[in-house]
Amino acid sequence: MTVDSAPPTKRGLPRWAIVLIAVGGAIAVTVIGLVIAVIVSVFSGPAWGPTEAAALQPGSCLAENGADLAVYTVVDCDQPHPQQVFAEIDLSRNTAQYTTQTALTSYAGEICARFLEYGLFVTEAADDTVTTAALAVPTPEALAAGSSRALCTLSGADGSSLTGDLYRPMP
Repeated sequence: MTVDSAPPTKRGLPRWAIVLIAVGGAIAVTVIGLVIAVIVSVFSGPAWGPTEAAALQPGSCLAENGADLAVYTVVDCDQPHPQQVFAEIDLSRNTAQYTTQTALTSYAGEICARFLEYGLFVTEAADDTVTTAALAVPTPEALAAGSSRALCTLSGADGSSLTGDLYRPMP
């Protein structure tokens, strides 16, 4: 006499649970990837080497002095350097009355001075030993054509070199 055995039962998770786990895993991997991308973008500084003035970023330490060069060399902020970019200005507002390059540069310079005065974009180490200037200020014609970005720089008030990073991103 033979005894019929019961058919084998399936073991494991139901299909809906497997799908739910797969979707949850995909969401977790996506969130982790986004967090890593944000951390890398926040903590990565500007690229070193020759950089066009219009492409400089806040935090860039520059090997050259002056505000009218077309190309600057971005260097390590831990080494002595004559100036550092610390803020970006949008000149698209309230600039219709500035019809000359001198007036527009003076206006941008005043904005930079207010940033330093109020301690915006700078560390506490940026005190009375530094001064500000506007860099990469567009011409009135370029401003009218839509190029409205200018930069603020810090430099030693007595002409001395800066050592260290004086830039502080705003939260």
